[in-house]
Amino acid sequence: MGYKYSPLNNSFSFDPEIISPLPQIAWHITSKCLLNCKFCFDEKLNADYEDISEIQKTVVILKELGVQKIDISGGEPLLCTLLKVVIDECVKNKINMTLTTSGFANESEIDWLSKNWKLFSRVIISLDGIGDTHNLLRGNTAAFEAFSNAYSNLSSQGCNILRINSVVTSYLLSEPQRELLIGHIINLNPLEWCIIQPHPLNKKSNYNSVDITASQFEEFRDQCTFALRKTNIKLIYRDNNHYSTYWVLDARGNLKKVSNNKDYSSKVNLFTMDIESIKKIIDGFEINFPEK
Repeated sequence: MGYKYSPLNNSFSFDPEIISPLPQIAWHITSKCLLNCKFCFDEKLNADYEDISEIQKTVVILKELGVQKIDISGGEPLLCTLLKVVIDECVKNKINMTLTTSGFANESEIDWLSKNWKLFSRVIISLDGIGDTHNLLRGNTAAFEAFSNAYSNLSSQGCNILRINSVVTSYLLSEPQRELLIGHIINLNPLEWCIIQPHPLNKKSNYNSVDITASQFEEFRDQCTFALRKTNIKLIYRDNNHYSTYWVLDARGNLKKVSNNKDYSSKVNLFTMDIESIKKIIDGFEINFPEK
């Protein structure tokens, strides 16, 4: 028994006829990034793909593990040297993809994404505040402009699968900042808006300055739900519990299960372990999917 992925809804549903030990993963295809986000939980391994055959081998193994959908991220995935190879191999192996970007990339890469958005189930762009707030949280004075440019380019190309991801930090707990962001989201009118609780995985020294409590996150979620009630924007949320069954693949072949605290609870390597041993480890963990 297992789960079946729907690209249209970007969701999984129970299907007793599906055998899929690992239905989805997040693939951090690069650690390259021009930002320095206060809440980033990427390990910053300074790793990127240089060998096409390594990518091909990885995707074949993921297919054998039953992966139906890959969340392509990073780092900044648009800066990955072999991004298009990753995508081509996933298409060839009939694995669905979403792509998460900050929009902070080369103009040519943004142009490519705007013209090829139909390769993905969702194109997800990150926005954590308006103007200087977003810039401060992302550690770059041009971050908000980059988001706006990427979103505008995708919209102009008819992209109707846009999701905005927002990490809910302490900066958004004040009413003015919250209202500014909500108003901007409504004006942009994405298909979906996903709000995310900061996660302590690989937290930086300044993480505590932006962290919020579970109750503060729930209150923010309720306020957003009320504000969006007359729109067609679907509100999605991810608290720390939602990440407790995620498996993350890095650019060194390490497949790691995220735990509910600052550590990874299990790790395997796709290149040094045989497929049956990997399946046995994965089968020992429950797979849950967020309802929203």
